[in-house]
Amino acid sequence: MQPTTAAHKYHGEQHPWYGEKLHWPGANGFPFAGDAAPTLKQHEIDALPPVGAFYRKRFDLNDAEDAAYYSWVMDRVQNGMFVRGFKEFKWPDPEKEPIIYMEWTQVTVIAPPQQAARNGHGSSKQFTLRRPG
Repeated sequence: MQPTTAAHKYHGEQHPWYGEKLHWPGANGFPFAGDAAPTLKQHEIDALPPVGAFYRKRFDLNDAEDAAYYSWVMDRVQNGMFVRGFKEFKWPDPEKEPIIYMEWTQVTVIAPPQQAARNGHGSSKQFTLRRPG
């Protein structure tokens, strides 16, 4: 998964739809995911591979909140921050908007467990920064 140059569009953004807190600038064009960004050396950051978190949802585009969420996801798909998977359209009423079932992957980076543990917490998804001494 290569980031697009457009992923920077979301730099600093936080939203409950992301599922977890993001930390920018992250690595390789993607944000860090977790409680806090890890304290790593530049060569360690450069070596972090992107990872994906799977999401799925049924969007009823006749519902304003679902339509907004769908547009939010698709904007991030178009700009390389999310990768779209399976997508299916249904039109139960030809006079209305469709219902869409979609799967997507949110791309972030996380530190491997040994690097996360070095930051004071054993989970690769949760970072706790501690001051020395």
